[in-house]
Amino acid sequence: MTKQFKATWGEGYVNPGSKVITFDDITEENGWDVYNIDKLENAYIGEVVNCSDISGILFVERIA
Repeated sequence: MTKQFKATWGEGYVNPGSKVITFDDITEENGWDVYNIDKLENAYIGEVVNCSDISGILFVERIA
């Protein structure tokens, strides 16, 4: 089963709001840094990971 996440981007981002994404979306090519990719790869269902950076606030919850 593909890991699913609910990502919530804050006002500092171009398109703030929430969206369901899969682990396949979490790549360096899509702007994710290696540190956050590693944290999310090991996240358990229900865990919320703070992936905020200089662009703004970003929280990602593993939902499946």
